Amino acid sequence: MDYLGGRSPKVNDYQIDKRLEEDASLKFDACYMTYFSNLVKIVRITDKWLQLRGHDVHLFFRDGTRFVIDEKARRKDWDDILIEYLSNQETGRVGWIYRNESDSLAYLFPTKGCYLLDTKMIRKWVHDKTSSFWELPDISAKNRYDGGEYTTISKSVPITTMQELGIIRYHFAI
Repeated sequence: MDYLGGRSPKVNDYQIDKRLEEDASLKFDACYMTYFSNLVKIVRITDKWLQLRGHDVHLFFRDGTRFVIDEKARRKDWDDILIEYLSNQETGRVGWIYRNESDSLAYLFPTKGCYLLDTKMIRKWVHDKTSSFWELPDISAKNRYDGGEYTTISKSVPITTMQELGIIRYHFAI
């Protein structure tokens, strides 16, 4: 596995990254209120087990329907979206894309804005072992959680590829 673009290895801290996403909640909410004109309620999910399955936010609409959002926030602006296919290389635990039950992925960059992506289309693309997804570069990241360390493996998917595949539903400038 290599580090794309000469990015040097470092150790991510789950608690710090979780706070980053929590701090970004106002920006995420502004995106939802802009995109969904019939949105009546935003509920942030605190149950850890639901969050592990992609339930970060539930959106409720006038007609009574519910929409499940998985939120990812990056510390820097990049030209890619990371799709984790191996959550723990040491144990072989599959990545979030295989456990994800969300309708959409909201992906936030500090200044590039928020992208709303169709997770069902991403899952279909990833599950097709002959798709171009598997030809993309791997990104490995060391992570720390509860005193232990593990390695996640993601594919670096250019934003332009997501656009070409029709996976991006909307882009919000910030």
